[in-house]
Amino acid sequence: MNRVVAIFFILIFALSHLSKAQNDTTSIFFVTGAYDRGRILNSNDFTDGANGLGRKLNDFKGYTIGVGWQTRGEQVWHHVHNFPSFGIQLYTPRLDDREEFGQPVSLMAFYRGVLLRKGIFSLKYDIDGGIAMGWKPYDAYDNSSNIVIGSKVTAHIGLTAEAAFLISKRFELALGGGFTHFSNGAVKKPNKGLNLLSPHIRLTYLVEDNQLPMRRRDYGKPKSHELQVALGCGIKHTDVENKLYPESNTDYPDGARFFLMDLYVSYLHQYSHVGKYGVGVNILYDSYMGSRYRFIENGYNVEPELGDFSLRFCVAPFIAHELLIGNISIPTHFGMYIYRPSEEKLDVLQQKPDFFQRMGLKYHLPFNMFVGVSIYAHNFAKADFLEWCLGVIPIKKMVLRSNNLKR
Repeated sequence: MNRVVAIFFILIFALSHLSKAQNDTTSIFFVTGAYDRGRILNSNDFTDGANGLGRKLNDFKGYTIGVGWQTRGEQVWHHVHNFPSFGIQLYTPRLDDREEFGQPVSLMAFYRGVLLRKGIFSLKYDIDGGIAMGWKPYDAYDNSSNIVIGSKVTAHIGLTAEAAFLISKRFELALGGGFTHFSNGAVKKPNKGLNLLSPHIRLTYLVEDNQLPMRRRDYGKPKSHELQVALGCGIKHTDVENKLYPESNTDYPDGARFFLMDLYVSYLHQYSHVGKYGVGVNILYDSYMGSRYRFIENGYNVEPELGDFSLRFCVAPFIAHELLIGNISIPTHFGMYIYRPSEEKLDVLQQKPDFFQRMGLKYHLPFNMFVGVSIYAHNFAKADFLEWCLGVIPIKKMVLRSNNLKR
């Protein structure tokens, strides 16, 4: 816990300097806190009753505290997104069966966009992302029921919407609801993931009056066409099920890690300062496909044996969208496999479903380059692997590009 607090204050210092570097004048600093109480979405045997408590895990409550900065309109994207805010926060959910779950604490960054602002009322949405620590993960000997969380550290992804009201010049009260997902991106399994759905109440205190300028709309409409090429890679830890390998002495023997790499090329059209859309094609290399296992150490651990090289490839076209927030963008891809190894050549767990999804975060560098991290998933729920990528935009034609507002 002390490490989490230390990292929290380091990020406060870093974001404070980032805020000053991005703007000509200092943004409005604020402190925020929230309370939520909701439901655990039952999606596996553990949350459905196969746990130490012997019942469904339904209710939870959570607490959030954070700091942030309210933009004031010095850059185009401030006006485009109706003066959003950003910051960092700590979040802890109080879950049933903490004996097997542990007590997680999330450290995450948030971006609070504004869909509508009218007088003292505003309609907002949050995109949260970070890491959650303090889990008590699956262990074949000491915590064998918890198939939900496979590692002590997981990713935290949250999406919320809320209606906010300025109850004074310094205080804002918000009511809303959201969805939270915890997963390690298949780095260590079993890891079914945890999904939470809850309403919340939030109170925010601004250190100075919230006096925003008139929103400007005279920054022009950009039109661009670009070609993006990116190379991503990741590692995933595989499930090994007893039904496929009866010589195992446990339902979830310790699996093996496999390397994945993908190359994707996409064409994108920027339709406004808010975003881009387009199409692309993804070529995936997955060394898990076609592999086999040899059990060692009395059936609790496995050693991988790679299969035929030709069985490790998939090809999938996709449609794409990118939400633009300054130098940061949030890409989402939805694709369908048009080539994959035939089912008779793979085990059940190695077969790819029809569709894949990718959602992540990109930071755009100079010289038309970018770096990013994404969750590569199937069925909108199951993470296949955590992908780190490096990309370039070799072709880009921009009709209008505005970085700063004219005074």
